Amino acid sequence: MSAQWLDSYTLLMLKPLHSENAPRRFCEAVLDEIAQGLRLSQSARRDDGESIHELRVLLKRLRAYWRLLEPVAEASLFASSKQRIRLAAHALAGQRDQAVLLETLAERLLSYHDDPVKGLLTFYAELRRSNEATVVQPVHWPLVVSVLHLEFSAWQGLCEALRPKPFSSGVRQGLRHTLLRMLNLSRPALDSKRLEPSHLWRKWVKHLFYQSRLLVALHSKSCPNRHKLVQLLNQLGEQLGQLNDSAMLDDYLCSRDARDKTQRRALKVLIQHNQAHLQQLRADADKVYQNWKARVKKQR
Repeated sequence: MSAQWLDSYTLLMLKPLHSENAPRRFCEAVLDEIAQGLRLSQSARRDDGESIHELRVLLKRLRAYWRLLEPVAEASLFASSKQRIRLAAHALAGQRDQAVLLETLAERLLSYHDDPVKGLLTFYAELRRSNEATVVQPVHWPLVVSVLHLEFSAWQGLCEALRPKPFSSGVRQGLRHTLLRMLNLSRPALDSKRLEPSHLWRKWVKHLFYQSRLLVALHSKSCPNRHKLVQLLNQLGEQLGQLNDSAMLDDYLCSRDARDKTQRRALKVLIQHNQAHLQQLRADADKVYQNWKARVKKQR
């Protein structure tokens, strides 16, 4: 990918952010997000599934913002934040993988339109029983709240320390790094049938989405193409999330042992149905990605 192609995206996102107050506006936007997370983490509804999901997404956004400022932030500050965000994310993780498997398997069964196969629901029932029997550890809320307070203090410090020229140069480098990483991971993820490449690519797609969305929100003038590029990144991230969930289900189904002929037939049907869905999801993700790239190239 040419340097000109990379510059066309970064220029589009960063061009209006060269004012004296750009660093402060950026940091204050992040501080607002952390403040909302702090209020939620200390509210009566913090144990709701949706609230925990919102806080997990907040931590992912903070990771992306730190990546964006990594070239200009002190290395020790970046390392400390990375470590504490990991701790908070672990505290909020719970039994998500098991729950996602259950939800994805249910969706796949509901979308199966062929003649019913005896035993097809056996795997869903077994997984559901396993999920219900799992003891979910309660969230260690004092840890989560402490991490968010530390993040708030760190971003307050950045708000005072960042200067316009280093900020502009650092954000450009950070955005280019995220963009290049995302582009380089795309083809291995789309060509591979394994879970790891698509999972890693989705991580960097989401990084670029969170970074770009924040930058676009700081622009005083509306730009339809900027908003469309961010919208496509969001769509790509959502499709890759579905792809990862289906790939996790594929790993689970392929590792199962059938107890009899009926279960073997049911397992074969489920695997074939899910793999066909995986192929379609991969094609859909590639289509959105190519659309996004074509729009970026128009900026050249």
